[in-house]
Amino acid sequence: MSSLVGLLIAEVGLRAMHYRPGLMDPEMYVAHANQLLPYKLRANYEGYCAGREVTTDSNGNRRVVPSYGEVRKNRSPERVVLLLGDSGVFGFGLDDSDTIGSQFQRISLQSGLNYEVRNIGVSGYTSWNEYQALNEYLSSQSATDVVLLYMPNDLTFDNDYFGIGQGKRATFDRGATEFHRYTKWIYSHLYFSYLLVDSAKRVKSQLQSQTLPNNADLLDPLERQEELNYSMEALRQIRKICDEKGINLRVGIYRDVAYFDNSERWLHYEDVISRKLDQSGIKWFIAKSHTDQLTLQQARVTWNDPHPSAAAAGLIAADILMSLR
Repeated sequence: MSSLVGLLIAEVGLRAMHYRPGLMDPEMYVAHANQLLPYKLRANYEGYCAGREVTTDSNGNRRVVPSYGEVRKNRSPERVVLLLGDSGVFGFGLDDSDTIGSQFQRISLQSGLNYEVRNIGVSGYTSWNEYQALNEYLSSQSATDVVLLYMPNDLTFDNDYFGIGQGKRATFDRGATEFHRYTKWIYSHLYFSYLLVDSAKRVKSQLQSQTLPNNADLLDPLERQEELNYSMEALRQIRKICDEKGINLRVGIYRDVAYFDNSERWLHYEDVISRKLDQSGIKWFIAKSHTDQLTLQQARVTWNDPHPSAAAAGLIAADILMSLR
């Protein structure tokens, strides 16, 4: 009986401290009837993703905090900077105020720059998703600059990462068993169970290794020419749209934290991608200040998740600002 009381107290305490299990809410997404953009973020969503608070605006874009309008009332921006990408730009595992977009907005304002920043990054998006997202955005809104953060998982033919366009629910493990679904249900209802399991996994990981394994998906891009060409064609179409509308395009080649484990491999990857961008006439930069200035533990959002931490997102925002200036 005393154990049950202790667990109940722990559960109440975790909820009072606004602790949330590191799960993804499938209700954050909605299906979208487009082959190149089969899903989007739900408009006016308020909830949690990976334990962090997420809100979207009426267009289904993640909120930038503070928004330009909240700070520069009754003023028009000199430049509207649109951030395009996947989970890194979306800000997976980060609160609204800690995303690259939000920190870029604050940095630009603090630097005396009259920029408005908008974030249309969505977890799971790849190059052709980003092309169509930009296409639909520009059909009703405008921008002076587009910054696309290019990730290794852009090398793919899969334009429906979560299978939402096929009627599935967003999940990290598309091959999940009934056991996995059952444990996720427990985690989402009994917060202390997630905390205990996560803590045990963390201790085990620290005893075994201090680093992340190499990204198994990142093979030599030269050995994946068809996927690479498919991705680059999307970027060329993005450049074409931007050229037609007089928009300044920059592609930031994101340096994943797996760089810490095998820098030579990652530098080779960056060299291949940058040369492909040069051949396509696309201006680029390396988003790498977070790996230059932070340790592996500081750069990743949690002990077992390689997405950018809040500190890393701030440094990436500074890289973007430097590229635009």
